[in-house]
Amino acid sequence: MPNKTSISPTRLLPVFLIVLTALRFVAAGLVEWSPDEALQVMCAERPDWSYDTFGPLPVLATRVGVELFGGTTWAVRWFAPLAALAASWLVFRLAAELFGRTSAFWTVLMVNALPVFQTHAVRTHPGSLAVMFGLLLVWGVWRAVHSGGWTNILCWLCAGLGAAGMFLCDPAAWWSLLPVAAYLAVTRGCRREFIRPGFWLFVLVFAAGLYPVLRWYSDHEWVALSRLQTQGYWHAWVGFHPGTFWNLVSRQALELSWPGAVLVLATLPLGWQLAGRHTRPRYLLVFILGSAGAGIFGALLRNSLLSSTGLFSVLACVFCTGIWREHRMGEKLYRVWGTGTALAVAVAGFLALPTGWPWPGGVAAAGWRTTTEAVETVRRQYESVLGENVFLIADSTDLAAALSGHLTDPRREFSGHPAVYLPESQNIDGQFAYWPRYDAFVSGALSAGQETSYFTEQKGVNPFMGRTALFVTSSSTDRPPQNIRSAFGSCEKIAQIEIFRRRAGIRFLHVFACHDYQTLSL
Repeated sequence: MPNKTSISPTRLLPVFLIVLTALRFVAAGLVEWSPDEALQVMCAERPDWSYDTFGPLPVLATRVGVELFGGTTWAVRWFAPLAALAASWLVFRLAAELFGRTSAFWTVLMVNALPVFQTHAVRTHPGSLAVMFGLLLVWGVWRAVHSGGWTNILCWLCAGLGAAGMFLCDPAAWWSLLPVAAYLAVTRGCRREFIRPGFWLFVLVFAAGLYPVLRWYSDHEWVALSRLQTQGYWHAWVGFHPGTFWNLVSRQALELSWPGAVLVLATLPLGWQLAGRHTRPRYLLVFILGSAGAGIFGALLRNSLLSSTGLFSVLACVFCTGIWREHRMGEKLYRVWGTGTALAVAVAGFLALPTGWPWPGGVAAAGWRTTTEAVETVRRQYESVLGENVFLIADSTDLAAALSGHLTDPRREFSGHPAVYLPESQNIDGQFAYWPRYDAFVSGALSAGQETSYFTEQKGVNPFMGRTALFVTSSSTDRPPQNIRSAFGSCEKIAQIEIFRRRAGIRFLHVFACHDYQTLSL
């Protein structure tokens, strides 16, 4: 007779998720900021309809945390563990609808052990919020096509909120509508959804979510989109580029962990065969292929699609666990496989929690507090010798954002200015280009001869003229770039910073003192 006192594993799942979320809240206050998070904090100080590299929702979550709990690391990340908890619940609901509660239990464990999921659960990242909304989209569409009446309308509303939320996290998530339309078009019995009011409510809600991003693009002359033509490498469509393709595959394998990647490769052929005969694997496969196609498209354009890779990893776990659960070779073999794979993925995932490894960019997100302390030490020592304050310039957006986020003395030159600038350039590349810059002219007394200047930008004064800056670069060159050398009277290398983690070098920076700033001629 069965043991009536035994407790079902699915009943213990809420307790497991609550405890795990509590641990993630603790870890969120201990792990240092990444450059992306530092940039979000800077954006939260300057509210806008949207932003250059991501949508407004991640910034809004960051601003709410700062307003409620102060400017601490935990306050910036307060929503990340909650988003991971909501995503876990949606994974369980989706897997239970498709393959049953036992499969859903294993799927939640697998997803919470993924390196990408672990890292995003303690760091505010547009991709983590996009995954949560993406799961709401996938679950809502499935429930909508298998229900009627008001339930159908409410589920389509949830799906619309999910699609709009994805887009407001990552504007590249326009692709989320394509799998929905494709599944409805190829599945008999679902085509009638095109003429139901629920589907058009879904489209209307998604269209409403487009407004903030399109408003921002319109206010900025669509420069972020036109930049794809110059930086997107459209010629990547001509021929095959093994390097680009391999970078995408290796990144996705690291997100899944290598055991998980092998599992996906082993399961996809079986799932492809089943998709022709069964609705459930076909439904997941449409979204998996859609997110994979979006990731490949982004890789070919040399542009990151945050919403595609994370959702692909989570849906791949749902797909693989469900397929192996329904078509296992005996209960014992399934348990051995499930336990072994879950443990293997868990080891890789929990290693990623404190260090960021093996999640791509994990090493790049480590050691920034130590790096910034070293830069501040160089600045203080040089200012004591020079006898005046200097301003900071970094050679990349990530470096400028990371230094700005970790400076103990931000020392902004003027209200609204960032603590670290990017080199002056005519190209608009990144969010820093929309903020005050050290090469801009401000209203003030005009010098002799400037009244007749053709360039209206020069009808003012530049408060940085004649000043000294410290230029920080991660390039291995012994000379600053041409635009820095042309704008300053002289440049000299004053320091080299080396940051090590576990005896391995993770960051090498060069610091140059640049004297007597003069704006570049137009």
